[in-house]
Amino acid sequence: MASIHAIRARHVDPRRTCGATRRSSRLAAAGALLLVVAALPVPLAGQEAPVPDSVAALVPGGISPRGAFLRSAFVPGWGHAAVGSFDRGAFYVAAQGATAFTLVRSWKRLTDAEERLAFRERILRSDLAAEGITDLEEIQMRLDNDEILADLRGLEEARRQQREDWLALGIFLMLLSGADAYVSAHLAHFPAPLEIDARAGEGERMDLFVRIPLPS
Repeated sequence: MASIHAIRARHVDPRRTCGATRRSSRLAAAGALLLVVAALPVPLAGQEAPVPDSVAALVPGGISPRGAFLRSAFVPGWGHAAVGSFDRGAFYVAAQGATAFTLVRSWKRLTDAEERLAFRERILRSDLAAEGITDLEEIQMRLDNDEILADLRGLEEARRQQREDWLALGIFLMLLSGADAYVSAHLAHFPAPLEIDARAGEGERMDLFVRIPLPS
């Protein structure tokens, strides 16, 4: 009896422990990212913004940084397009689209693995019942010692891990897209970079010209 319990403990406990550890680390990372996003400066009700109406007035379309964050968080590229950052918006559309496609694919592959695992277990239980084996511990031992069932369990666990990883990446990209749109909206009113021009002067003199574009 002791050997049966030892086999079952070796077969199940490490996998569940590793899975729980991975899930805890992903939840901790997602929680930390949510705290960072929540720390983004948003004016409170009745509190005066640091630069009242100036940012929204200078951003194309009058979109505020908070509005750009919400748009890009829910619809990839929307907030970036609203503030005129089309290249960055296109990047997030492509990245989040590819992530969503892979997530759906991994979800279907996990469902297929679960169905194959359940089918194999039903076949084994049916064979054991036909042999007249009714002892639950012996049935469990025979299931644990079946190599095909063990391989299917490993496949199911691997595909579950893939689905959770792609889901975590999708959530990360969603929040990152919103945060990037937030920053892009804040920077939209800044003037173009400085233009520096060097020209030869009289004799050996070199004249340096600096042009600073100012917002209209």
